Formats: sequence, structure tokens, C-alpha cells
Amino acid sequence: MKKITLSLGLFIFLQLTVFSQDNPVMQEEIIYKTTEDFELKVDIFYTASSQQNQDNPAIAFFHGGGWVFGNRNEFHEACRRYARK
Repeated sequence: MKKITLSLGLFIFLQLTVFSQDNPVMQEEIIYKTTEDFELKVDIFYTASSQQNQDNPAIAFFHGGGWVFGNRNEFHEACRRYARK
């Protein structure tokens, strides 16, 4: 029974891995505003299939910190997950 459960778990894991690679997520960093002190940047996550549509939904993550504390990379994995959907 233990071998069957392990085999089934491994099979499901491999299937999820294969399907997750079908739609790779691309990331683009854009400077959306320049001030005297900073270049304010935004990271855009998308897939090739989403580029075929013009009416895609969007989600904005704001990490806070006023460009002093925190890091926008904090949400990158969540952004990749949502972009795949």
C-alpha cells in the first residue's frame, strides 16, 4: 500500500510539473516614472498566450515601504502563479 501511495504521489507531482511548463511566465521590468532621486519601476508578468488577447485582467501588488523599505521581489512568485492562470 505504501508503494502504491508513493507511486501515485510521484505520478501526480510529475504531471503537475509537466503541465506547469506548458505556459512559461515572462517578466518585464519597466521604468514608469523618473524623479530626481529614483527610477520608479514596475514588474509585469505575462504568458505568451495572454499576449494574444487584448482584454486580459490585471492584478497590482503594492509592497509598501515608500521606496525605502521592503522589496518588490517579495511578490514575484505570487505574480508568476497568477500570470499562469
